[in-house]
Formats: sequence, C-alpha cells, structure tokens
Amino acid sequence: MQIYINKLKISMETEFDYFDMFRVFLDKKTLKIDIEEYINNMNSAGKYLNCFRITAKYYDERMDTTLLLFIYRGVKLHEMQLWELKGICSYNDYDEEFEDSGVIRAWLNTKLFEGDD
Repeated sequence: MQIYINKLKISMETEFDYFDMFRVFLDKKTLKIDIEEYINNMNSAGKYLNCFRITAKYYDERMDTTLLLFIYRGVKLHEMQLWELKGICSYNDYDEEFEDSGVIRAWLNTKLFEGDD
C-alpha cells in the first residue's frame, strides 16, 4: 500500500464562504494542519487512497460549530498527493437533495473571478 505525503490547498472560494458565514477570516494554518493529518491518518487505515472527493465533518472550535468540508484530489507529484479544499458550509446547511441534483457541484465549481483555475 503506497502512502503519500498529503498537502492541502485552501481555495479563495473557501475563504470567501467562511468569511460570509462568520464575518471573520478563516484560520487557514490550523485547518490545513488538521486536514492534512486527517487525510494521513485515513490513508494509514487504507481509506481515501483512490477517491476523487472527500466530504468531511470538521468541528471549528473557534466558531463552536460543525462544518462540512469538500476536499478534492489534485495532482500527485512523486510521493506527494495534493488536495484542494474547494468549499465549506455549515454541517446543518447540507442538503442531500442538493447534492443529488448537482446544485452542490455547481456551487463548488463556481469561481470568484472569471478565469480562475
């Protein structure tokens, strides 16, 4: 079983979503460390090794709320697997019907500025 070094990139859209919810800036450093450790632990247990997207619950201590994170697999560079946190929402706001109908995918693919990749 191949274990990779996992690195997370937090999208501008995620930062915007967080600020829109709480009117404070996202603690990117803590979130990045927590999610990379989470993915590493799950990989060690044999999970997420071949998945395209991770939807993970995350308790934000600073805001005292549970969030839902939408994390996508990026490119693999030798022993490093890149991931991108493309969206974040309150766990209570998640709606499975929106997921099934494609509304969430459309939201996650929306860019703040035209031409962003």
